[in-house]
Amino acid sequence: MAADLYRALWAFSSCAAVTILVSYCTKPKPLSELAGLVYGASELPHAEPVPLIKNHWFWAAIVITVFFILNIVFY
Repeated sequence: MAADLYRALWAFSSCAAVTILVSYCTKPKPLSELAGLVYGASELPHAEPVPLIKNHWFWAAIVITVFFILNIVFY
């Protein structure tokens, strides 16, 4: 088990070192090329209001309420 842990430590360390080395040695891409690929370079869509029955917070509240009721009933 200890050999596996040390092997994983060396694998992680070498992977992190290679990742840092490659990112410092390569030229960054322009933001126009990254649009739509990464969160920071993309334009976020505007969320339209939805009816209560389609709202995820409404269903989360129902699930939590049912969870607590079932915990009280089956305690």
